[in-house]
Amino acid sequence: MELKDYQETVLERLTMYLDALNRHRLESERRIAVLKKGAVKPCRDDRDFATKCWQELVRDLPRVAGKHGGLFEQSYKPRWSEDNEPIPNICLQVPTAGGKTLLAAHSVERLHLSDLKRQNGLVLWIVPSRTIYKQTWKQLANRLHPYRQTLDRASGGRVKLIEKHDSFKADDVRTHLCVMLVMLAATGRKEPSDFLKIYRDSGHYPSFFPRMDDFPENNRLLNEHPDLERANLADDAPLVGISIKHSLLNVFKLCRPVIVLDEGHRAYSQDKRTILNRFNPHFILELSATPNNKEQLSNVLVSVSGLDLHKEKMIKLPVNVHCLENVDWKDTLRRGNECLQELQVKADALEQKHGRYIRPILLVRAERTGKDQQDGEHIHAEDVRKVCIEQLEMAHDAVRVKSADKDELADQDLLERDSPVRVIITKDALREGWDCPFAYVLVLLDNTKAMVSLTQMTGRILRQPETKACPEDFKALNECHIFCYNQSLADAVAKVKQGLEGEGLSGIDDMVYAHGLDGDGGGADTAGEGREVIWRRPAFRGQKIFLPKVLHKDEKKKWRDINYTGDILNALDWDSIDYTGEVCLDGLDKARERIASIDLKGQQGDFFRSFAANPTSYGISGPINERDIAIDNTLSEGFFCRGLIGLVPNPWQAFRIVRKLLDNFREHDTEEKLFDSRLHVLEAIKWNLREIIENEAQKLFCQKLRDGVITFHLAVSHDERLNDVVRESLNVIQRGDVLDQDKNLYEKIFSDSLNTLEKNFAIHVDRHEATVWWHRLAARGEGYPLQGWRRHKVYPDFLVCKRPGDDGKEQLLVLEIKGDHLAGNTDTKYKQNLFKVLEGAYEKAMHAGQFDMLGEEGRHVSCRLLFAESWRDEVNHILR
Repeated sequence: MELKDYQETVLERLTMYLDALNRHRLESERRIAVLKKGAVKPCRDDRDFATKCWQELVRDLPRVAGKHGGLFEQSYKPRWSEDNEPIPNICLQVPTAGGKTLLAAHSVERLHLSDLKRQNGLVLWIVPSRTIYKQTWKQLANRLHPYRQTLDRASGGRVKLIEKHDSFKADDVRTHLCVMLVMLAATGRKEPSDFLKIYRDSGHYPSFFPRMDDFPENNRLLNEHPDLERANLADDAPLVGISIKHSLLNVFKLCRPVIVLDEGHRAYSQDKRTILNRFNPHFILELSATPNNKEQLSNVLVSVSGLDLHKEKMIKLPVNVHCLENVDWKDTLRRGNECLQELQVKADALEQKHGRYIRPILLVRAERTGKDQQDGEHIHAEDVRKVCIEQLEMAHDAVRVKSADKDELADQDLLERDSPVRVIITKDALREGWDCPFAYVLVLLDNTKAMVSLTQMTGRILRQPETKACPEDFKALNECHIFCYNQSLADAVAKVKQGLEGEGLSGIDDMVYAHGLDGDGGGADTAGEGREVIWRRPAFRGQKIFLPKVLHKDEKKKWRDINYTGDILNALDWDSIDYTGEVCLDGLDKARERIASIDLKGQQGDFFRSFAANPTSYGISGPINERDIAIDNTLSEGFFCRGLIGLVPNPWQAFRIVRKLLDNFREHDTEEKLFDSRLHVLEAIKWNLREIIENEAQKLFCQKLRDGVITFHLAVSHDERLNDVVRESLNVIQRGDVLDQDKNLYEKIFSDSLNTLEKNFAIHVDRHEATVWWHRLAARGEGYPLQGWRRHKVYPDFLVCKRPGDDGKEQLLVLEIKGDHLAGNTDTKYKQNLFKVLEGAYEKAMHAGQFDMLGEEGRHVSCRLLFAESWRDEVNHILR
């Protein structure tokens, strides 16, 4: 499954974080070793590499709203295990329909290959409900599903999927990537008297522990892991001594699992946090659409907005809200069905013209679904079914009920062409874990002013089929509809917006359209609660303020937006990339030494070797069959090729590069050593090859600029899609006081929308006599994107317009501000280089008279990256 741009960005930032985390972990280990050598006991701060890593990166992380308003940098929320070790924990904020499970699988892959440097171990995958449990199990168990295939890449095809009541062995954890799926409720224990299976002494895990009567071995393991729970042998007279409880909890403590916490905001209570920390996880990865940012209970590494999903055509927008007041519920259902039939006509025409199959489905929320709840007063699922069949003339098998005690969808793949399902009736069973892309119409028959169902079920109809928009003449199939029974239009629109926010779909609330009984409608109040529409200052209204864009010329010599994959990555001369891997070989021995201690700790290497050497002390009689625990240690080209997915788009080129690399490696090292170091080798190959590819991509990008195939132009076309124009008005959130600024392009800017560095910059620029106007650009994904020779776009922070120079032309400054601690890193160097290249290309095009200004006089454009320490001097120099 090809990842979307925002998903690539999420994983790129995770990789950046893991690199920094590894660096701080190694620094912490070195510091502790020095202290111990000097007989000094390390303190908690010496061990807290996770907090230090976060503090280094915090300026590039999403800011969060405070309890009383304002945006602030995130302070790190640390976790500590029972043996007083830091537990790195981060949250990926991804909206409903944004692919959280896919990102979780890819994150597990990167954690194991980049951080743990191993393909085995234990992953504890925790989900919040039975519905999501079944759905996730089905996906991970299917070897053809993209989620499972991602985990197979991470493990070399050795995934073992288990449940908490399954027996598994220490050898399974050593030879496989064991993924245990658990419901959140199954992990809870408030008091020691609670006797959940995870904490219970069990006979399922004898291979992880010494025999209960082998007290020397029990003591040895307890010395290594003093936090292991102990068995109570006081009532058993023949056994006198200390023994370890054979519980799943203790297995977790030994294996130090990676925890994937789906819907992480469900585990915010102190009890749940404490319990998960007791598992001694190596890493906790939260995924949530709505982490509690105000209370700062999650460390949000990256935040994906609704706009990100909309740009990738993953959701249906606008959301059309239809309210029918003072009518019978059957009329509301009838109107919903009429809408469904209109969409079906469009779908049939789409298939006839483009061969794409869509079968729109109507989702109905009734008041009652229980077998004994049909009382004639409340709207029951069977009442709805009867109206659908008898009055709306639907086929009997086209109408299905999904409830707690009746699941008529169990045997249905709703996306299959031969599925007859057109209407699904439910109450609460589809509130979560269900988002069929064919669901287009939601009818809410709850006669309640609270309208809880609106906020809970809005996300169920948003997913776009195949995450692909339909052509413009079929745009009705890019939208979805909600019909509300006996509700106020204003209340319904407000609740739908609230529902979108509740699904993490921020930034799209102005795409909720209101429709009354007569069917006419339009955009709802675009400002909304806590928002305000602000306009440009009168002096700048009506001006076409164009921003230069990076464009690419197609085969017909017409300009279009540049596409990184097609225009850069696929256009490279891959045959000329002759990578022999000397850099990998030079650092391989050091990498082995550096990683060995981490691997040993992460995999409990001493314990497993002891088990293999003396199995009888662990309750295993007779010799171990080496074939049962041996791993095939043959180097495989396929393993390395799978690891290069996303870096080398052509699998044949990946195979060519890998084959030559392995031949070169085998001349310098044995097959056994290379196999033992395969993960380190793969990681080194990826980083070295990424650098080579980036250099080649930069050369190609610059060559296309020189040849005129790529341009950095201002208003080159009357096609509005090719022109980035600063908007006349903005829909902004009211945060803090209005800043007293005279030269801001817009009439207002709120103080809490800027951090301290940005606020100081804005005040300085506003007071400078050379400034005509300035503007704080929107955040990543919503602002002004610049595409270069890397996959991900650059989003500058500020625009500043400088008064005309001697040639009578104004100068537009495109500026980004960085913290000093980021100076010199690869991302910063790339942005500096890109800005320099684009600025040069713009000036060259301007001097050559290549611009069609569409009625606007040309501006010089300068692109700069400024640092906190020196930005004043640089700005004064530019504005002089």
